[in-house]
Amino acid sequence: MRGSVHRYLGVLGLLGALALGSLGGAAESPAAAACIPPEDGPNVCLRVSHAPDGASVSAAGADRFVSFDASVTNNAKNVVTHVTLEIAPVAAGLGDDFSFFTEPSPSAGSCSYKATSRTIRCTLGKLRSGASADVHIVLRSPTVPGAAALEFETSVDEGRKDKNPNPGKVDMVALTEVVDVSADQSRAATYVPLNTGMDLSVAQDGRRDALSLPPQPFATTAELEFTSAEELPFTCPAGFVCRIGAAWLNATIPGSFEPPAEFDFFWPASQVSPKQTTKNFVLFYLASPGAPLEIISARCTAKLSVVPCLKDIVLPRKGPLKGTLSATLVSDHNGRMH
Repeated sequence: MRGSVHRYLGVLGLLGALALGSLGGAAESPAAAACIPPEDGPNVCLRVSHAPDGASVSAAGADRFVSFDASVTNNAKNVVTHVTLEIAPVAAGLGDDFSFFTEPSPSAGSCSYKATSRTIRCTLGKLRSGASADVHIVLRSPTVPGAAALEFETSVDEGRKDKNPNPGKVDMVALTEVVDVSADQSRAATYVPLNTGMDLSVAQDGRRDALSLPPQPFATTAELEFTSAEELPFTCPAGFVCRIGAAWLNATIPGSFEPPAEFDFFWPASQVSPKQTTKNFVLFYLASPGAPLEIISARCTAKLSVVPCLKDIVLPRKGPLKGTLSATLVSDHNGRMH
């Protein structure tokens, strides 16, 4: 699944309530790579990446996740044996706060966890010339913000037989993968494991927006973030009275999904036009910056016969929430990437 970005802007007025667009892709760290030096041994390389690139802290009832992908490749002409991969938190670092969500899944061999050292050890076996072995793990993010680090170390044996009781020269290569873990309330980011539902929320200047993504038959990343409206200028169409001062909400999730997701929006009274009503509430949709403006006005039915659609539009006229506005968009896609 490809990622894409929705941009949601608080555009309040006669008929306009919100604009959204598509821009960018899913957040993933650039892959780091290191190889055994030629003077030390065979050309075996280790590559490591994680997603998302910048994760949110976990909290009670709101677990956030980070996925790590490590790949060991034998670029040498000869076979290497007894290939291992060890993953451990860096001493005295916040990596100690990472915890398991699922067991590591290697493409070859097996992995085990040693609780005393909080170390994952994968025995990957033999790698022929040009072959690779991959390991995928999903961990809960730490509960405190900061730079959380894990060390990945690969060892290989220059001997030709995996079962040789007298292994030959052992060579090693290591990488440290650092994840920036944030507690910023205006941004939420997580890896979404296979068949796992996810709720994300953000808040800024009285505005509160949220994403509810039901379990999907694939894994992905999900991210919500407020950004300046200056990054994507919006021109109010003729006949509409719009407010364009509010921030955009960038929602980065899969390109399409089933069951559909729900986007919940809340604007404080200071951001709501007096001409706004529940009946004239619509969403302005931009597939990408510069694309033709589309208007989402369909109301959701019980069977969701039309998607995207709007529901739960509330504009209290009295009480503590007087003048505020809340609404939900039900959508099964994010528009297209560009």
